[in-house]
Amino acid sequence: MEFYYDLVSPYSYLAYGEAGRVAGEAGAEVVLRPVLLGALHKAAGIKAPIETPAKGRYQARDIRRWAGRYGLPMRFPEPFPFRTLKTMRAAVWCAGRGSLEAFTREAFALFWEEDGAPKGLEASDEDGPLREVARRVGLDPRS
Repeated sequence: MEFYYDLVSPYSYLAYGEAGRVAGEAGAEVVLRPVLLGALHKAAGIKAPIETPAKGRYQARDIRRWAGRYGLPMRFPEPFPFRTLKTMRAAVWCAGRGSLEAFTREAFALFWEEDGAPKGLEASDEDGPLREVARRVGLDPRS
């Protein structure tokens, strides 16, 4: 089962939590495919739901409902959305080294369970969280 995701997406986090279970029941393997959600939105000419106030409010409630249904911890990061360009590039790098699963697991935990989203006015400083994920999976963050 191919699983396309961006670590900034709360729905990706929720689906990731269920993907292993669903694949296991079907006797399938989960193949992780990191993508840049913002680039997909841009290519399709659509806005992220959070950019429309009514959709954003609904989305926040919907995400919490699904997290409860799946029994997943969920801490909506502040600020949201946050940037994941470097982080998703690191995910692709990890894929080539056999550490994508661990990297993805730890990054989702940091961002959506522990509120480790990048802090700052523009939410664009990915370096701190990226270093932390690298540390957790035993990678040199300078690589």
